[in-house]
Amino acid sequence: MYCSSHPYSRIRSHCQSLRNSQWTAALRSPFANKLRPSDHSAPREMSLPTDTPLAIVNALGYLQHHLQELTERQNALEHTINTTLAGLTAQLQQLTQLITAPTLTVALPPIPTSLPPVSSPSPVPSALSKQQMRSKLPSPPDFSGEWSSGRAFFNSCTLYLCLAPEQFSCDEEKILWTLVFFKDRQAARWSKNLFRQKTDTGIFPIQSWAHFKQQFRS
Repeated sequence: MYCSSHPYSRIRSHCQSLRNSQWTAALRSPFANKLRPSDHSAPREMSLPTDTPLAIVNALGYLQHHLQELTERQNALEHTINTTLAGLTAQLQQLTQLITAPTLTVALPPIPTSLPPVSSPSPVPSALSKQQMRSKLPSPPDFSGEWSSGRAFFNSCTLYLCLAPEQFSCDEEKILWTLVFFKDRQAARWSKNLFRQKTDTGIFPIQSWAHFKQQFRS
């Protein structure tokens, strides 16, 4: 045991007094009480004996600073929670008023017993039949075999076949119709060669539109 005049005895008695001071009350959990607006003031500066060791002074200063930060955080958290609760309460009151508000009834005008005469619509001209529309489709231009105009020619033929599919019963008819426009130079010679092969063998050398498309692009 140390005597009362020993420095460590004074430190021990000072720490014993801290357990019963405001430090113990301030370090308790902030959620021990109900949430309500509170006034958490910063801890008061404590007077220490002049012969208190520097380590104790630094430790107490750090604890006091940390306690002040915790107090400020607690105040800010309580303010945020109270503000949120107030907003939710106001919204709940508005919803309750909307639910309990009486339903408005709107009086409708009486329905007339006699309706005014309705004028007959003007006659609408009859729509053009599909056959009339197909007859107005432009035919593809003549093809001479030039590579620069080959894609445009084939696209024109494909578009016509898509818009008038009922005019062709099989792929061979589509191919023969397309060869009608092979009239000049290389295209005419290629078309003539195909018809010569049909004459010699009795079978047209190209049997499907896909095969014709492949031969045309090659």
